[in-house]
Amino acid sequence: MNRRRDAEVPPDTTTRTNMPACPASSIEPVPDRAVMMEWWSGADDRECGARILDIGRDGATLEADESPPVGHDIWFQREFSANSPWIHAKVIGHDEPGRVSLGFDAPCPDASR
Repeated sequence: MNRRRDAEVPPDTTTRTNMPACPASSIEPVPDRAVMMEWWSGADDRECGARILDIGRDGATLEADESPPVGHDIWFQREFSANSPWIHAKVIGHDEPGRVSLGFDAPCPDASR
């Protein structure tokens, strides 16, 4: 655990400045949709495996082993890519058990740009 660059302190707006706003997967084909998802629960850093079901300019839907609470900040990274950046998002809902809807901080650019 604690693989995020800012994992030593609980996340807040000052520690996320080095996190990219948009995942590369929104502008490139994603052959492998497996991701690692992390979030803070109190003083504990939680993590679980997940899979991208849908991703777009404003957010994503993941199928996850655990469901962080609505309103929590989370980070996810392509699981089998060491160079993949950690992406910040906020949990905006649970469509059904095991599905987590995420909203990005800012819209991602279109793939055609």
